[in-house]
Amino acid sequence: MDSPGVRLALLLLSGYQRLVDEVTGELARQGHVDFRSSHEYALTAVGAGATTISEVGRRLGVSKQAAAKTVGLLVDRGYLSRAEDPDDARSTRLELTPSGREVSRLGAAVFDTLRARWAERVGLEGVEEVERLLGDLVGDAPVDPGSPGWVSQVAG
Repeated sequence: MDSPGVRLALLLLSGYQRLVDEVTGELARQGHVDFRSSHEYALTAVGAGATTISEVGRRLGVSKQAAAKTVGLLVDRGYLSRAEDPDDARSTRLELTPSGREVSRLGAAVFDTLRARWAERVGLEGVEEVERLLGDLVGDAPVDPGSPGWVSQVAG
């Protein structure tokens, strides 16, 4: 079956996947081995104010168990830390570590480099036109990984 709609969806997905694969590859070369896009989404959620595992899960639209697994991995790898909650001694707060901020900054810089490479291939005007057209099609506001449930909104 040759469906233009399926082709469009696969092209968009392939573009996203290619960018993410190149970023995670570069992060691995720079010492951030096995860092995945889901890890960045969790770091972004914490950076945007999610201070508990439950909040991370809500913001990403995943179960508390899935959020706990990701957060635990990020704590073990030094990207997040747990600190005592000054408002509730029974609770801990999640915080970005310097390493967590650095990997996010580095990932953004690699995305910018990849965008520049695409501009070398099709021209800056071509990249800006793709961005404009996608903005027209999906709305003015880009996906905000810090907003509650954005993963499930995109997926469903």
